[in-house]
Amino acid sequence: MAKRKASFEEDAETMQKMNEEKSEETKNLSALKQLIFLGRREHEYDIEGILFKMVTLTSGQQRSMMQEIMSLSDDQRVAGMREAILSRSVIAANGVLLENLYEGDDADSLTDAQKRSLIISEMQFSIVEQLFVKYNELTAIEEESEENLKK
Repeated sequence: MAKRKASFEEDAETMQKMNEEKSEETKNLSALKQLIFLGRREHEYDIEGILFKMVTLTSGQQRSMMQEIMSLSDDQRVAGMREAILSRSVIAANGVLLENLYEGDDADSLTDAQKRSLIISEMQFSIVEQLFVKYNELTAIEEESEENLKK
């Protein structure tokens, strides 16, 4: 019987160690998520009665955007940059994910990123301009926050 008790105590200790390790893993995962989203800004803007939800870009999104832009001709880069940024920054319109608004016949063969890009490219120029102004405001808020963190 004493042997069973020792075994039970060892099992309890093992379970406690496993729980502590899981707790530490959870803390590490939580810290990783905090680092990923540190500095991220998200805001909704009303443009012409449509509520657009926008976020700042991650460094990976900015890198892929630059790769996309550099593949364009010099003439296409300015307009292409706005569309590339907005297709990553605008995530929803009136609460609906932007990619879910795409209605083309080729919807099944396109990625979500391609759908968002096509939607932005089909918008009226004035709306794209207004969205880009809002994106610049959003990143200006981000830069102010970063400066406050440095103080």
